Amino acid sequence: FAMGDTYCEALKWITKERLRQQLSWIRLTTHQIKQLARLAVEQIVPVFSHQILLSSARYRYIQRKLIRIVERTMTALTQHANVSHFKPIAFEASFG
Repeated sequence: FAMGDTYCEALKWITKERLRQQLSWIRLTTHQIKQLARLAVEQIVPVFSHQILLSSARYRYIQRKLIRIVERTMTALTQHANVSHFKPIAFEASFG
């Protein structure tokens, strides 16, 4: 499995879920950020990593680290949105 791919899939899942719940980047609370990050990784890991991250204590530790990385990314996006009214419209958009 590739950690970067899992990270990107988690962010895509969060974007879709945020839109489904009609949540604004500007209004996301710390609790919502933590909840979305955890749910995203829990949804993505079994499918995307072929359950490797569930196979040992070391991999579960990596999964927890991934959740924290996603939380920090979402916190940064929320802070940017508050200052600049930034609204991501796509992740991994194709060019050309």
